[in-house]
Amino acid sequence: MPALRRSPQRDEKADLTPMIDVTFLLLVFFLCTMKFRTFEGRHDAALPKAFGTGPEHSEPIETATIVVRLTQPGQVGYRIGTHKFSDLAGLRSFLGTIPLETPVTIDMREDTIHQDFMSVLDQCVDRGFAQVMIAGTHEN
Repeated sequence: MPALRRSPQRDEKADLTPMIDVTFLLLVFFLCTMKFRTFEGRHDAALPKAFGTGPEHSEPIETATIVVRLTQPGQVGYRIGTHKFSDLAGLRSFLGTIPLETPVTIDMREDTIHQDFMSVLDQCVDRGFAQVMIAGTHEN
């Protein structure tokens, strides 16, 4: 019986060119037919239900604005609404009458220095206000 000869194995390699062509054609097709959503004039945000664009009317939030200004050269004065204070002790005692949930804005006027701001901020933090904002104007 003659010995069986094995034929040498050939390495068959697939031609990937057509598959790459089809992939690029599909990519171009989807890019050309894709439509982007545009929200013109309406940008929804994750806001609490009481505040937002809905039909529900919300009550305005009462805020306390502390205006810090120079009353005389070298003399700082403080005002919250109609109440005026010439020293930090008076301001501190009045801050004790404001509820802690009230947002506080520190409005620094022209010619006041950083130390004046830090003094008022320290009083607000010592009192325990959670929302303290900073405003600054060039008015006197």
